[in-house]
Amino acid sequence: LLVADTGGVGLYANGQGARLEVQTGLVRDTLPSATTGTAGYGGVAQFGGSVILRAVRLHHNREIGLSIHGTGSLAELRDVVVDHTVGAIPGQSQTGIGVKVTNGASCWVQDVRVSRNRAAGVVVAESGSALLGQRLLVDGTESMAGLGAAGYGLSVRDGAAVDLTTVRLTANHAMGAFVVGAATRLV
Repeated sequence: LLVADTGGVGLYANGQGARLEVQTGLVRDTLPSATTGTAGYGGVAQFGGSVILRAVRLHHNREIGLSIHGTGSLAELRDVVVDHTVGAIPGQSQTGIGVKVTNGASCWVQDVRVSRNRAAGVVVAESGSALLGQRLLVDGTESMAGLGAAGYGLSVRDGAAVDLTTVRLTANHAMGAFVVGAATRLV
């Protein structure tokens, strides 16, 4: 599967029971929506939707490489690379993130590389959100364009939980791991 130069979102699973599965693919160069000027996500699972990716590369997308949002939303990533996500809006901390898990969503990873993104490689935020798995490499996260700020490898906050084995956080601009907030856990 090749998805390239698409406005808005490259891969989208929206709503309870929606399931999008890709075996071998490339999603690259998503652009902000022509109507709203926002998004440019490589992939989204939200409001109970699921995205299952095997041997997929999410490359040079805008704002977020992969967003998993909302209770019941799930992403399963195996042999996946999320790289070179760029910020769509200069100076905003939420743009240029490789993988973002929020609002009670879950993400399972195995043999995943998140590389050369901006602001943060991986963000797991809010109570009920979880990242689980093994063999995760987050490297080369850059600062936000034009600001020189952020550049976190792995950011866990506001009650989220991360449980990983064999993790490597290397050459990230600001910090390898950043954990903040009551009941937030990184193991």
